[in-house]
Amino acid sequence: MKRLHMIFSEALGLKHRPLSRRSGVLILGMLCTLIVSVTPLHAQSQRTIVNLRGDEVLVPADVPRKEQFVLQRLISVDDRLIVFLYSGPRFERRVDYAETYNLNGELLEIAWYDPTGGLKRARDINVGDNKITKPARILEMFHELRQPDLPPAKATKVGRRLPRHAN
Repeated sequence: MKRLHMIFSEALGLKHRPLSRRSGVLILGMLCTLIVSVTPLHAQSQRTIVNLRGDEVLVPADVPRKEQFVLQRLISVDDRLIVFLYSGPRFERRVDYAETYNLNGELLEIAWYDPTGGLKRARDINVGDNKITKPARILEMFHELRQPDLPPAKATKVGRRLPRHAN
């Protein structure tokens, strides 16, 4: 403990005045607090994956690993997006996991089906911001506000669907 006091004294320029035991404990506590506060709490809740360009992208730890799914097909959407559709061998759905990229190979969104929580999505933090055109390569969980279930609509003669009215 005496050596620790000497180190703190030298670091703080208090060579000529020795630190009291109480001051040393106080400084040690402050240093520990500083170390803990520098490391963000969510740092452990993210991991890194690689997009089509070979760039690293931070994704939430909740996103399942793509390697546990089997690639089913690749589709192009409006010649602007590329979507990779995957199926999981332990699920009965045709698509359980999807990755959406722009034509530059930047990962924009990952969507997957979680049997306990339903559809989940992680989206690049810059998607939806009209001022920013480049993805941040940081995905975060995206939660939609869901509309309450509406009663089924009935078809009309011209093919449009009208909402069913309660009688």
